[in-house]
Amino acid sequence: MSAKNEEIPRRGAENGRQPSNRAQRAAELSTSPGLSSELTRRRIVLASADVFAEQGVRDARVEDILAAAEISRRTFYKYFRGKEDVLLALHDTAIGTLLRSIARAVEQHATLADKLRAGLDTYLEFHATSGRLLRELQEESTRAASPLAARRAEAQLAVVRLFDEQVRLTQQRCVDPLVFEALCYALEGLSIVLLSKTRVAPSDLERVQRVMHSVVGRVLAPPGEELPELPALASHEDRDGKET
Repeated sequence: MSAKNEEIPRRGAENGRQPSNRAQRAAELSTSPGLSSELTRRRIVLASADVFAEQGVRDARVEDILAAAEISRRTFYKYFRGKEDVLLALHDTAIGTLLRSIARAVEQHATLADKLRAGLDTYLEFHATSGRLLRELQEESTRAASPLAARRAEAQLAVVRLFDEQVRLTQQRCVDPLVFEALCYALEGLSIVLLSKTRVAPSDLERVQRVMHSVVGRVLAPPGEELPELPALASHEDRDGKET
């Protein structure tokens, strides 16, 4: 056989298979300095989530994050200035995920009532399922001196703007933004009720959802429209909604 007709062996052909474009691309990306750097940063942030959830924001140390992420101190300080810096990154990740989820939920509906219910449910379900980590982040963000305080204000502003935008689009009216801020504080307060529980039962979440649906529905109902009823406790339930 002439050299012209000889088949040049390719990597991965030993088993009769050619490497896929996806595999080749993955191999290229794994050696990309930019991607490697981003993956390391995410690894540190994810590891810090466990540390902050288990030890609390106040008691967590950089050394604990190093051990959880299995990285050196030098690597950590290549990406973050300290514990507060990685805490900010973690908070931004959590709140960014929440706000994107709310926006997607709202976009799937046409009427204001359905949009609001979808957004409220997404917010409350996120808190009900995030457990101790979100409780730690939320408690820390309410401290005026915390670096998370400004981030909390930005997140609230994003929710206020979402409320305002949807009311303008569906009802063609302008409502004082303070109304939306008041609703945000009510929503945050009920999320704290959920986060204070060791385990959130489905009935706990459903009760909080019913209350917020009713409150928001009454506040933002179009003029002349019948207002939704406020939820009432059954005769066999106590003030905490538990059966007696």
